[in-house]
Amino acid sequence: MLKKTLLVIAAAVAVIFVILLNDIDFVPLINSEGKTYAKAEVTEILRDNLIEDGTRVGR
Repeated sequence: MLKKTLLVIAAAVAVIFVILLNDIDFVPLINSEGKTYAKAEVTEILRDNLIEDGTRVGR
């Protein structure tokens, strides 16, 4: 019974530690307020990256 109690207490302390550790205020690297992005569409493929053995370069 004592082992179970200690295990529960240790688990609770670990959860509290993780919660406190993850309480970080992130600073944005780039200010993107007010910016919008248009959806892109592929209109033409200029060059394929398929090589002779049938695999694609860049994967």
